[in-house]
Amino acid sequence: MDRPDMSGQTIEAGDAENLQLSFDQEMLHTPEEASPTIPKEKTKNILWVDDSPDKNAFILKSLKELNFDVTTTTTTLAGVASFNERSYGLVISDMGRMEEQTFHAKAGIDLVKQIRKIDPAVAIALYCSPREKEVHESAALDAGANIVTASPTQLLAFIYQLNS
Repeated sequence: MDRPDMSGQTIEAGDAENLQLSFDQEMLHTPEEASPTIPKEKTKNILWVDDSPDKNAFILKSLKELNFDVTTTTTTLAGVASFNERSYGLVISDMGRMEEQTFHAKAGIDLVKQIRKIDPAVAIALYCSPREKEVHESAALDAGANIVTASPTQLLAFIYQLNS
């Protein structure tokens, strides 16, 4: 598998099929207090908070095959606890999820706010439905998320960009 090359903003991966991933540099948002560069040794550690981690099975499997160490949790509380226990270079979260038997439409934004209090420089991506992106993207970016996307291609491009 080829190493990602973000200089041309196209990533070529794979051997026979040459899957191409591309992203628009403007879709990335860096909070003022956040460092634009993430140390490579931290970036390989990813915390993924989602109440239905099985729906991300393909991406999770792909990341693990690329030697990323992905820890999954299903609640904001568990995610913050895991973040406090270990060093992560990237946090990925869904937007809305069940928390204590109640659906919280802005759980991802709540997680972003809590993580930003702990570490203003860690990369944070919210991976959600197109509707959630439309409704909550502005608030999520204002809270400190670096990217809000409904696209697995954009999510993977963001992850690869952090490691290039």
